[in-house]
Amino acid sequence: MSRDVSKFQEDFFTNERGLADEFAKMWQEVGRFMRYEPNLVGYEILNEPIGANFYKNVVHGLAPNSKFLLPFYQKVYSKIRKVDKNNLIFF
Repeated sequence: MSRDVSKFQEDFFTNERGLADEFAKMWQEVGRFMRYEPNLVGYEILNEPIGANFYKNVVHGLAPNSKFLLPFYQKVYSKIRKVDKNNLIFF
């Protein structure tokens, strides 16, 4: 992974320039559109995320969940739950 990609990941998960806010709003709209879809199993927010900048701190790169991913997931989860209280949300 390049330094630029690693930096972008950290910026994304820490909401630099409002990136995570916009991502959460997008998921809220997906939830609003899909909430009554009978074949919907749930929402998978991200597939295999890595929420840290490996070049900045290797330890966070190995176990980023509590510092980077958990707050990010909580933000997205709350937006989806505003419009869909029933379907599963996968982390």
